[in-house]
Amino acid sequence: MADILPLSPASPARTDGAAALRAQFAQPLKAVDALIAQRLHSPVATIPEIGAHVIRAGGKRLRPLLTLASAALCAPKSPPPVQLAAAVELLHTATLLA
Repeated sequence: MADILPLSPASPARTDGAAALRAQFAQPLKAVDALIAQRLHSPVATIPEIGAHVIRAGGKRLRPLLTLASAALCAPKSPPPVQLAAAVELLHTATLLA
C-alpha cells in the first residue's frame, strides 16, 4: 500500500516530471511570453509596465504549462494553443491585481 502513496512535494521524481514538461514545452512557453508582451502594448502607461513585470517576474508559468500539456494530450498533432495559454496567464495575473 505504501508504494501507491502520492509523491511528497520535495520528491526528486516530481521535480524531474515538472522539468521534463518544461523542457518539452520550452518553445511554446517562450511563444506565450512573446504573445503576452505583444498584447500588452497600450497608450496607457500602466498596461505595458504590468506586462513587462509579468514577463520579467517569470514565475513557474504552471497554468500555461498545464494548458499546453492538456491540449497536447487531447490533440497531439495540433499546434500548441499558445493564445489560450497566454490568455490563461493574463487572466491569472488580472486576478492578482484586482
